Amino acid sequence: MNTVSGTPPPPREEALAYNLWQLENERIDRQVRKVLRAQRYFSALPANFWKRPMMWAFAFSLLFMTHDAFATLIVELIVHAGS
Repeated sequence: MNTVSGTPPPPREEALAYNLWQLENERIDRQVRKVLRAQRYFSALPANFWKRPMMWAFAFSLLFMTHDAFATLIVELIVHAGS
């Protein structure tokens, strides 16, 4: 007869408490890893990283509005010249 000798399993309440303790430690470790990963990601960005894209967006918007106003002016001149 093969029997496994060893310590008897802990009582159910102790096993549950130990499992919950392990899960809580894993959750805390996971949160720490997420925070460290986020810090590493955001630390790579320069302090005023948003200024250059905003300047380009403003310049292209201004260019588009100027082009549209000029095209409207041309159309109005053609219409007035034809009447």
